[in-house]
Amino acid sequence: MAHGIEFAWSKGISTLLCKSDSKVSHEMVSSGVSSLHPYAALVDRIYSFKNRQWNISFTHTYLEGNGITN
Repeated sequence: MAHGIEFAWSKGISTLLCKSDSKVSHEMVSSGVSSLHPYAALVDRIYSFKNRQWNISFTHTYLEGNGITN
């Protein structure tokens, strides 16, 4: 997810919808995590993109609806 978001930002994409079939990862990037969490650095990196000058949103999708994995 982080690489895809960074790639979109580097290409100047102004609106991005990130879909994940992992409800846990969706909740972590939407709400943030404790600095003691094992993935805190990665989640904070993803979360920081929400504060940039673009429209980015995160949504949960069920595995069956995730065309990338099918």
